Amino acid sequence: MPHPRLQRFLFLICCLSFFIETQAQNDTIISGLYTIPAGITKEYNNLDLNRNISDLRVNGTLIVYGDLTMSGNMSKFSMGDSAFVLVYGNFEASNQVNVSVSSYLIVQGNFIRTTGSNQGTLDIADGNIYIFGEVDGWPDDFTTCETYDGNTETRNDNCDFGTEDNLEENIETFPPEYTEKLNCYEVEDPTDQSSCIGGSVSFSVNQISGVNYQWQMRPSGGTEYTDIGTASTPPSLSLTGISSDMNGNQYRVVVRSQDTTASGCKITISKPATLTVQQNNEWTGAINSDWNTAGNWLCNSIPDSTSDISIPAGLTNYPVLNTGASGKVHHLNIGTGASLEILDNTLEISGIVTSTGSIDASSGKIKFNGSAAQTIPSGLLLNSRIKALEIDNSNGVTSNSTIQLTGSLKVTNGNFYTSDDFALISDNIQTALIDGSGTGEVIGNVIMQRFLDPAFGYKYLSSPLDNTVVGDLSDYIDLNASFPSFYRYNENRTDSQNRDASGWEAYTAATSPLNILEGYAANFGNNSSPLLIQLSGTVNNGPYQKNLVNHNRKYTKGFHLVGNPYPSPIDWDASTGWTRNNIDDAIYFFTADNTDQYTGTYSSYVNGVSSADGGSSNIIPSMQGFFVHVSDPPTGIYPATGSLGMTNEVRVRDFDQQFIKSGSEPKKLIRITAGYKDQKNMDAMVFYFQPAASADFEENIDALKLLNTNKKVPNLYSLSAEGKKLSINAISMDDGKIFGKYPLGVISASEGIISISLQSAENLPQSFNIYLIDEAKQTYVNLREQDYEFYSGKMEYSSRFYISFSPSDTPTPQDIFDEPFSLIGGSQEIIIKMNLKEHGKGVLRINNINGQLIELRKVRGNETINIRGIKSNGVYLVSYIAGEREFSKKVLVQK
Repeated sequence: MPHPRLQRFLFLICCLSFFIETQAQNDTIISGLYTIPAGITKEYNNLDLNRNISDLRVNGTLIVYGDLTMSGNMSKFSMGDSAFVLVYGNFEASNQVNVSVSSYLIVQGNFIRTTGSNQGTLDIADGNIYIFGEVDGWPDDFTTCETYDGNTETRNDNCDFGTEDNLEENIETFPPEYTEKLNCYEVEDPTDQSSCIGGSVSFSVNQISGVNYQWQMRPSGGTEYTDIGTASTPPSLSLTGISSDMNGNQYRVVVRSQDTTASGCKITISKPATLTVQQNNEWTGAINSDWNTAGNWLCNSIPDSTSDISIPAGLTNYPVLNTGASGKVHHLNIGTGASLEILDNTLEISGIVTSTGSIDASSGKIKFNGSAAQTIPSGLLLNSRIKALEIDNSNGVTSNSTIQLTGSLKVTNGNFYTSDDFALISDNIQTALIDGSGTGEVIGNVIMQRFLDPAFGYKYLSSPLDNTVVGDLSDYIDLNASFPSFYRYNENRTDSQNRDASGWEAYTAATSPLNILEGYAANFGNNSSPLLIQLSGTVNNGPYQKNLVNHNRKYTKGFHLVGNPYPSPIDWDASTGWTRNNIDDAIYFFTADNTDQYTGTYSSYVNGVSSADGGSSNIIPSMQGFFVHVSDPPTGIYPATGSLGMTNEVRVRDFDQQFIKSGSEPKKLIRITAGYKDQKNMDAMVFYFQPAASADFEENIDALKLLNTNKKVPNLYSLSAEGKKLSINAISMDDGKIFGKYPLGVISASEGIISISLQSAENLPQSFNIYLIDEAKQTYVNLREQDYEFYSGKMEYSSRFYISFSPSDTPTPQDIFDEPFSLIGGSQEIIIKMNLKEHGKGVLRINNINGQLIELRKVRGNETINIRGIKSNGVYLVSYIAGEREFSKKVLVQK
């Protein structure tokens, strides 16, 4: 079957015996010297060098679709070093011909010298010779081999030419313009294909009649092709079940005539096509912006921890990781202008991140959990913000980016290297924290912020960083002010004459260290606007302990100002992690006044109870100073020593933790406040009911009273049996009708009307009555129904006021005021019912209105006494005397 080029050729030619330079010739004869110049292509059907002087010199391209014959006995054929000669038929020469091959000669038929006595020459230096058919009549040293590489320097190589198989092996080394000339079947090359793992692809070429197609594959990095199956007529190859190891494989097709005996075109080999297996799952956003929609990914599958993914530029929909499962990737590449948003979800990255785009993680979390060291590239985060960051890589993660954390950082495993460009952000909503539950470390400087609103007056501070000094706060407070604005607290402070003094001492030297676990008082002035302060240094982590002493000084009374040492809140009620040797269980917080920058009030917390509703709790914020008290020794011998220590177990790990222990039973409590009628601020104290609580101060369930420094706020407290002032008083609940009377103390530093109010009664029925008793005025009110007001001068009341409780019934005045007896007047007798406690005793005296003694007797307990024989009508005075106490009542007797 004539090949396609020959068909066109025969249509154009006529039978001529001379050259026509512009088109192929039929049975052309060269009878003299003829040269094909470089860059020129000549195509002939058959070509004969018929005379002894015939001399064909090829410097360009010669294609002979039939036979090339050198019938002239001494004819010559030579090729320049840039020549290309393709003969589809036979190359036949006579006896004394001279053949010189210096470039590509491909003969798809036989290469034969028909007669002769080896008088001619065959020079093949630098030739690239392929002969598909028989080779005969040439010198014996013109041979071939299986490993012919297409380069022949001399005939002494013992490998002078290649076969059809060698051409298959070497064709990709041919110059591209030569391979194109070898495409005698005009095969259209297959195109490169790509597939995701598990997918399928198809390679194909054009359909040609009368041929077979043999598809071949060369593995990535390989040098040899292997056949795929057997030759067949379909011009396509289908591959299914694509796997990652097929990436880079190359596929080509070898086209041969089905008629192996036909002359003309015998073989065409296509250029190879490459299979790319998509290891990199690319985001397309074809459907929407949902990360967890498979159709938004090139491979129609949501990435997992083994997926290398890319997010290219120029898309309409960029991914948002929000609803559904957390995102997981291996390597991540974000193109220029591309973006990824993480919204209330987590992206886990186990490989390398490259990005010229950005990730918006201001409301999301990124977790780096690779097995090799990882790096956070510069500019990765939009506006440098991220809500949560977790490091879980034993080989560490290094940040080359500015990072502003608004939520939490957890170094679960390995180290996190900040490159001194990492900040814990604070605002009016929350302050970022470092979760201390991981085993890793934060290496490098960290900026810790604290938002103060308002920044008015004193704040009790501590440093969460290891290498900070007082001077680091100089941007916010005036360390050179005539009246010092920064103080530490010395429990054992005395004045120059060794007299007990206030614990506050100025601490304004810029180089003085901010010691770990120590609290300080900083005055931020009279500006009521919010203020953002920050410190920079290496974060505190791990266990810390501080030894404390109670010297029982007049003013300090064993209190110490300590501070949270960590860049996270701590939980005073944490079940593990605390060391509190001889330290009371209560903690004390200070709140600055809103009009006087030098004063404020204190609140306390103990055993799940806060003295001020919302003013104190078990959660101690980062950078927060607070007071603790070294327990008074039961022996009364001072000084008494204690120690306060903590580990990372006390640190709050997230922002969802309950601030009051959710596992404890709700407390039944009563919160009472006192304040001047014309002032907004009030002081609060709490009674709460605790089984087996005693009347004495108990350091694990009661809180002492720290006196307010604000003279516009009275001090309200309860008194223990031994006379200690309490801000939180645990009392025992019994089943009696009346729970007793509990002294309530008030210290007034100003003159004015003071109002005592019930702020809250928690977990108690509405019928539970709470009475405020004023012994001085012999009056009482139910605080559930009304406040109690009285005028006060500058003084302290420690025995005037009492609190009494009744579960439901309305008590009598005798119950309220604890009267020692009640009276019943009758005809010629007086009936006296004693109301003494079980072991109470005293003397009962009865006088008439003139002072004449009628009766005098000893009484005790709850006995009833009848005084009979009263002869005169009138008013009689009955008095009970016990120590310094004397209680009297009048009674009318009528016959």
